[in-house]
Amino acid sequence: MSCQKLSRVLSIPVVLSTLLVIAKLIVFKIDGSLSILSLCIDSIFDLMSSCMLLIAYNYSIKEKNDDYKYGFYGITDIAAVCVSVFVLITIYFIYKSAFINIINKKILYYSNATILVMLISTMISFIIIAILKRSYKKHDSLILKGEMAHYSADGLTNFGVFLSIIFCKFIYNHYLIDPIIAIIMTLFVLKPVFEVMISAINNMMSKEIEDSKKNIITSIISDNKEILSYSDLRTRRSGDRIFIQVKVQLEKDKSFVEVHAIIRQIKKDIQSSIENSEIIIHACPA
Repeated sequence: MSCQKLSRVLSIPVVLSTLLVIAKLIVFKIDGSLSILSLCIDSIFDLMSSCMLLIAYNYSIKEKNDDYKYGFYGITDIAAVCVSVFVLITIYFIYKSAFINIINKKILYYSNATILVMLISTMISFIIIAILKRSYKKHDSLILKGEMAHYSADGLTNFGVFLSIIFCKFIYNHYLIDPIIAIIMTLFVLKPVFEVMISAINNMMSKEIEDSKKNIITSIISDNKEILSYSDLRTRRSGDRIFIQVKVQLEKDKSFVEVHAIIRQIKKDIQSSIENSEIIIHACPA
């Protein structure tokens, strides 16, 4: 997926979140529901989070310069950590509100306008998740995974609230229903949020890439008959970019042109197998 396409995908949550904020403000103006106002504030934070990720990604694809010769890809890792922390804080406040409502035995009452807004919010959240998931299959991007975790939390929370509203309004209104559903729904989000955060931190710590991709690299190098041996393979991620360094040994009687052609072919093979890779190969005589 090209940078422009990925940027457009990341723009979709911004547009839809903006529409949700406007819709909730209008309904709040008409209905005067404090529940709608709290949901509107939640959507505003969603919008801010999506804007931050979009800005971070657009900044990450800027041209390299003399001060940042490896590029600006790492800013997406910083943004992913920030969004993960924000989602965890949101989950904390959901749990806090849930336990307070359980202790106080608070029974909630919802208007028809609240039900409509929650239904629309839930549908839009899952539409955003579906779009992001489809793009993630084509482009293994941590920033997309971060947005998926973010809107999974939002979507499941909205769905949980919607279920509790329907149950309490039309079946049986009990103070335990709303907080228990909220707690159960957010439990599903904790694992992907921590995965995004840990992956982003690992990238910032220059952790080696996964073994499956390293095996591809070593296989390509080993399959080249001109390469006698290789050593000091180093890899790391920065945002969506994978940096690879390796030393290879060649016959000492190879000319500069021959060595250059061999190195160029290896780079081409690796880049065709591993997307967004930048490779430095040091050639040494045997």
